[in-house]
Amino acid sequence: MARRRMFEDGKRLDTGLPVPPSDQFFADAERKTERGKKKRPVFDAARMRVRMKEADAMRESGEWGGASAQHFVALFSILHAKVYGVPSEFSNDDRNKAAFMAAKLLRENFDGDSTRFADFMRDVWTKEFEREKWRRENQREGGRITWYKMFSGATFTEWRINRLRKGKS
Repeated sequence: MARRRMFEDGKRLDTGLPVPPSDQFFADAERKTERGKKKRPVFDAARMRVRMKEADAMRESGEWGGASAQHFVALFSILHAKVYGVPSEFSNDDRNKAAFMAAKLLRENFDGDSTRFADFMRDVWTKEFEREKWRRENQREGGRITWYKMFSGATFTEWRINRLRKGKS
């Protein structure tokens, strides 16, 4: 819709620019957002600390039966610190996105089997530990596994290819 300006003599001038929304438009949009917005639990730093303790206990015991996507994000953070020597940094938004991506990966590629998902993470991080060890011994720079890369389909595909090369299904 083009902006039309009214002059005092009643004639209009078409400027070709969009008409700015009225204050009522913003008020209506705000009301709709407040009404229709779903509240999702925030995966904040306090919850992350709890999940890290739980994930560390699961890692020690090898029992991953009750692990959620948040536990795998916490496990990522633990392994990142162990392999690289620096903690991974997450904003609340990043933690939520990572948990969403981990949940999707768990559901779609592992049929909800958290033990298989834990095996996937162990294999990926074991390989990365060896790579990082080599980089340090040979004074080489290199990339790292980010939360986005870990929980995207690309790392899963690489893992599947490597398992097929080794004769595993």
